[in-house]
Amino acid sequence: MNAAMDMNDGEKPMLSRNTHRGWIPGLVAVLLTSACLSPIALADVYVNHSSISLSWAANPEPDVQGYEVHRSSSYSGPYSKAHSGVLSATSWTDTSVTNGGRYYYKLRTADVSGNFSDLSAASDAAVVDLTSPTVMASPAGGTYGQSVLVTLSASESSTIYYTTNGSVPTQSSPVYSSPISITGSLTLRFFAIDQATNQSAIMSSQYTIITSDGDFDDDGYPDSLEEAMGTDPYSSASVPVVAGLVLSPSQTTLKPGTSSQLSVSGVFTPSIGNPIEMDMSCLVRYDSQPVGVASCSACGNVSGQSEGSANVLAQQIANGVAVATSNSVAVTVDGSAPYVDPIETHPYDGQGTNNDVGPTPRIPSDTGVVIRVLDDIGIDAGSIQLAVNGASVPAAVREVDPGDSREIDVAYRNLSGFAFDAVVTVGLTLSDLAGNPLNYTETFRIESAADHQWAVQHRPIQISSGPQGGAYELTVIPASDSVNDELLEGAKIRYRSGEPVVPRFGPVDEIPALDIAAPVGIPINLEPANVFDNPVTVKLPLPGVELVDSDQNGVPDSGLEAYQIYQYVAEPTVLWRNAVDSNGWMVEGSRVDHYETTPPTIEIQVNASGGIQVGYECLPPYADFIAAITKGEIGQSIPFFDSSAGTITQWQWNFGDGATSAEPNPVHVYTSIGIYTVTLTVSGLCGTDSIQKTNYVMACDNMHLVTPGNGLKLYKRPYMSWTIACNTIFQIEVARDANFTSMLYVSPALRTPPYPPFAMPLKTWNSLPKKQWLYWRVKGWTDAIPVDIHTSAEVAIFMKMK
Repeated sequence: MNAAMDMNDGEKPMLSRNTHRGWIPGLVAVLLTSACLSPIALADVYVNHSSISLSWAANPEPDVQGYEVHRSSSYSGPYSKAHSGVLSATSWTDTSVTNGGRYYYKLRTADVSGNFSDLSAASDAAVVDLTSPTVMASPAGGTYGQSVLVTLSASESSTIYYTTNGSVPTQSSPVYSSPISITGSLTLRFFAIDQATNQSAIMSSQYTIITSDGDFDDDGYPDSLEEAMGTDPYSSASVPVVAGLVLSPSQTTLKPGTSSQLSVSGVFTPSIGNPIEMDMSCLVRYDSQPVGVASCSACGNVSGQSEGSANVLAQQIANGVAVATSNSVAVTVDGSAPYVDPIETHPYDGQGTNNDVGPTPRIPSDTGVVIRVLDDIGIDAGSIQLAVNGASVPAAVREVDPGDSREIDVAYRNLSGFAFDAVVTVGLTLSDLAGNPLNYTETFRIESAADHQWAVQHRPIQISSGPQGGAYELTVIPASDSVNDELLEGAKIRYRSGEPVVPRFGPVDEIPALDIAAPVGIPINLEPANVFDNPVTVKLPLPGVELVDSDQNGVPDSGLEAYQIYQYVAEPTVLWRNAVDSNGWMVEGSRVDHYETTPPTIEIQVNASGGIQVGYECLPPYADFIAAITKGEIGQSIPFFDSSAGTITQWQWNFGDGATSAEPNPVHVYTSIGIYTVTLTVSGLCGTDSIQKTNYVMACDNMHLVTPGNGLKLYKRPYMSWTIACNTIFQIEVARDANFTSMLYVSPALRTPPYPPFAMPLKTWNSLPKKQWLYWRVKGWTDAIPVDIHTSAEVAIFMKMK
């Protein structure tokens, strides 16, 4: 190796950035330095072109023939010659590079004798980068309820320039070095330049900072709830799904045109923490079925449209899909107002006034007021207002069936008593659960001073005892006086202490006796008119009732089941009714039969005062009958059947022909032709009744054959005739024998006309056998379907001659 070559052995080619003016774009210079430099790569040179240009200082040796460039993708090699031949120039461009490639170069010289120096030290790495960087901001632009720290990052090592005032950033703009705090609304613009001087696009992010009111996206769900449930509090499209919905109240009642408020409670179950309850009334969709009864608007306002029943439910909707459904609420729309039952209202309207007629008792001066009100859906207890003579008074309300407000008693307990000779006006206003109003007014006149004096004189003597066990007991003790109360001996009234108005026995003979059953004793007059806080027990003696104990075992053969309790209604047209028909008056199941007392007693519990009497359930009988046949032949048996109602012990029949019978269901035979009127009289413990049916039964003669006469010899077809009797449909039969087992001819069913006589069809006559005796008869019945068939009284015989 010559000196010149040796002088350059080991020199390291160096890469410098393409920053010098006059260089051809895409070239990079390679400078030879001392061979004494470290063999380790010192830096990367990034190239944004598709070729790498190298140059070096010329070797000063006179015998230098040229140079060779060797290349490797690794600093440590192996290196291979990158071109053909020997380069005579001191520069060379490597065009066989690819984007993203990393290249290292070494150089050696050759003299004219073909000697080569050693390879120089490796150059710095030349990195080909033809791709512009991408740059992004995190978090991205948007609307936020608080300040944010924005981080800018590039897809590769780069320098990032930015502005916050919306202007276009340049390389003179601030260089990004740490997160940018954004406390107000602004536009952030930025770009990046990588190490190869590739520049990204200029990006822009708009940040809007709005201070949150607790529900940043205004979707109705608080930010704290959305954060707990893991949904985005800044997006109205992201809502938390409720775990359960409860729609209340469970039922509501409206009238058409009015509204009511429903509420929805929702329970959310976060992944961490306790369940969260929230009012969802304005965040759900409502549905009412069937359509047309009730409608639901936002926030649970339900309105009545037409009378009927509907079911309403609520659903949470997310992205157009129902994700949760509530329970169903029953909505009743009712437009009918409550009404008063006058029979259950005491005193009834007009009682005691000049218009009052009938056996209605006087009204005690300390009477109360009881008004029975009914409604199909129930009464609103909070709407009840009661006034007496224009003054508001407290109302006691009792549900006839506990827990059911559809039938109630509204009562005023008169603790002080009204003035004598006063007309009392009672005003009641209330509404049902739908808001339909009732305005009711009634008037009545209380007893006069003379009436009051009479009542005091005719009350039975009653002795009070107690309290025992928190109750008082009044007992009637008859005395020798003008009061007809002997049959009330032993009658008792038992009531709780503290009852607002104390019950008592009212005047005897003021209440008319029981008129719908056989009465026992006399009525108990329970005063004053009132309803009680607690049921009042009444013991009714049964004078004259004897119970038979045939086997002497202490238990009667039959109990008091036949005796019923009756309530005095006190209306002019309705005086008494059975307790079973008096809804809410007698406590159900309260009757107790006491056999051991003398006389026996019946014990009941009642909720209101009034007249009470025991009676034997004994209604007068109702006579009626039917006959099996109303058109029959004389000598025919006709059954008669009793169809009367009630308790009957005796029957008396008159058949209209002088014959009679005492049997319940007799059978009678009429022996003479005629039309007869039949009469039945029935009798029982509670009375007698008769019924007469005029021209009810017709008795007719039997059918008799007329032509052809018996024993005749006939040369031409006969005309057959007979007596019609009671029948309306007939049929002729011709046979070979008297028993009619070998039938030769049967006519069709004959109706008026053409009988009698009836001409046998010629074709049929010609088909009958000659010169032998033939038997004929006629049948008759009254119905289209021959259920009861009668034959003629005799059978005739004739001979066909030709």
